[in-house]
Amino acid sequence: MRKRTLLLFLLAFVLRLLLQGWDFGITTSSHPDERQVGFVTERAEGWFADPDFYAYGSLHFQAIRLTATVLGLGDNLRGLLVSGRALSLAASMLAIVLGWLIASRAWGRRTGDLFVLLAAWVPLDLQQSHYTTVEAHHAAWVIAALAACFWLARSGRPLAAAATGAAIGASLAVKVASLALGLPLVLAVLLAVQGRGVLAALRLLAIAGATGLASFWLCQPWAFANGRPPYIVILIAALVAVAITVAENKTGRLRTAMIWVAIFGAAIAALQLVALVGLFGEAVSARLGSVVLAGAGLNPSYVEGVGREIAMVVGRADLAYVRIYAHTLPVLYPLRELAIWGWGALLLLATFAGSAAGCWWIARRWHRWFGGHRTDSSIALAIILAWLVPMALRLSTLQVKFLRYWEPLVVPAALIASWWLMRLPRKFRRPATAAVVAGTVLWGLAYSWAFIEPHPHRTASEWISPMLGDEQVVAFEHWDEHIDLRPARGVVQRAELPSYELPDEGRKIELWTSALASADWVVLTSNRVFRTVLASPERFPQTARLYRLLFSGEAGFEILT
Repeated sequence: MRKRTLLLFLLAFVLRLLLQGWDFGITTSSHPDERQVGFVTERAEGWFADPDFYAYGSLHFQAIRLTATVLGLGDNLRGLLVSGRALSLAASMLAIVLGWLIASRAWGRRTGDLFVLLAAWVPLDLQQSHYTTVEAHHAAWVIAALAACFWLARSGRPLAAAATGAAIGASLAVKVASLALGLPLVLAVLLAVQGRGVLAALRLLAIAGATGLASFWLCQPWAFANGRPPYIVILIAALVAVAITVAENKTGRLRTAMIWVAIFGAAIAALQLVALVGLFGEAVSARLGSVVLAGAGLNPSYVEGVGREIAMVVGRADLAYVRIYAHTLPVLYPLRELAIWGWGALLLLATFAGSAAGCWWIARRWHRWFGGHRTDSSIALAIILAWLVPMALRLSTLQVKFLRYWEPLVVPAALIASWWLMRLPRKFRRPATAAVVAGTVLWGLAYSWAFIEPHPHRTASEWISPMLGDEQVVAFEHWDEHIDLRPARGVVQRAELPSYELPDEGRKIELWTSALASADWVVLTSNRVFRTVLASPERFPQTARLYRLLFSGEAGFEILT
């Protein structure tokens, strides 16, 4: 590894390490998702215990506990938050290292170094590496799975298939969105066995499936009923792989017998998977399970919990904390957020251009692919695009558009942008590369600069606290952040404005107006709640009117800042 590459890795590490504790003057945490992860990790009783929280897989919670043990920080909430941030930092760096390995192997070290330079400054990754949220950890497993897919597609080795399955299984135990890694896996298998027949593909898929299920169970055993492993599925998948291996090295009747064993085993394993995940309803799954001895099924609580999370992100569940996305446009809204807050406009444009150029480049050479004429460059490009493009399309059309959902696409996006920039014609390459690098560095600096100043909640607390009198009442919005209140003398009372509650009439309006009437101060820590209310007058007609009265001064309050 060259000195320049080491310096780039050092830059990425320092940017993620700087000011990790910038908000530790805040009680517990200033990040609501980080707080939730901390609370769930704190109450996690053991490896086999159901945490009763299904937005994330429990491998993340257990990894935080393991990190806390290694660092000697204990299992209190603050120690777990610090440990989770250390885990996120390490995961972010691991994803960058794996991305560099892919780029250097497939496209050369210059492309690899450009990738590290771009990835080091992406604001979204800088943000996620500073918090105990799940996204950086999930992204590391995603990139590990893509790296394993690249290895599998190049070598076709059973060990590569096993590594790919294990990485996908672990990634699923962090976040269920990793199901989309099935597409790069299938593509890698097809590339690996080109010209060798269906049986070779079936063997690699069986190996990946067996190790994937085993990995998922090891990382999140409570997802299965009573924590029992799906050993029947795993064993039969392994039997299929062994039977095909024997058939490839034998002739005559033994080869025919092994082929039939493999086909029968594959059919049984497929039926077991149907029974395992409960496809086509409980009655069908129960019947299949009794016929094919499927063994342990998934934990019903896990299936129900994941189902609720899926309903939330696609807009079928009406939850208060996602109502802010009710009037946002698909595709356009995520693109605007990525350009302003996530990746930066120029990196986003370079990713678009690189993805389009990569898809066109692959499509023009499809006949060469089927003829077996492939290079490491084309394989890496296809594997990365098989994850990046479908996931980007899906995320941009979800009803719930949290920007952090895009974190597992940061490294693939930087890879594709680097590939495209380094393959531009010479007269365009240098200015285009300089522009994208400068733009991404500028966006990263602008984001990092926010960590130089104290957290806004601390600043607000220090500003308002001296003005508070004894026994005064401060009203906050329910479902938004509160700030610490430290009056110089006496104590203050808190009241809550239930803005998101429905129906928007009767008891809710009475509680809202009573809280406002008793308050001496009203603190709105962001525009999240009132923006949603004002943008949805058909759902919140009365509350929207109350906000308009509050902002106009007609409710008896003066806006100070």
